[in-house]
Amino acid sequence: MSQAKSGPEAGHTVAEVSQYLAEVIGRGLASPVALPRAEEVTEVTERLRGFLVRLVSEAEEHIGGMDRGTPQWYLAQTAVDAARRELGAGPGPGLRSAVLHMQNLGRACHHLRGVLLEGTNT
Repeated sequence: MSQAKSGPEAGHTVAEVSQYLAEVIGRGLASPVALPRAEEVTEVTERLRGFLVRLVSEAEEHIGGMDRGTPQWYLAQTAVDAARRELGAGPGPGLRSAVLHMQNLGRACHHLRGVLLEGTNT
């Protein structure tokens, strides 16, 4: 019996968690020819929201250690602000708006992930 991959679990390496996050973000950012099923949009949106909440927290901690007012600080702060706005937004009245919201969450995750990865390269 195969087990569905539901998310990163304790004991997974950073690389495995990063790969899983990249897969979910990719699903969220995909521009399908036809709209995905509402259930899939709901599932991916919930996962992205969970990731984004954690990424915002990590990014805020990262920003706290940066020199305020530098271009890198502004870039990181802008990404956090955009992520907060998207977390405060809802999926809207229909499937198309829910897909757009899912894609926006994916973009916000991607941007914050970039901010955090950039911080590990300095």
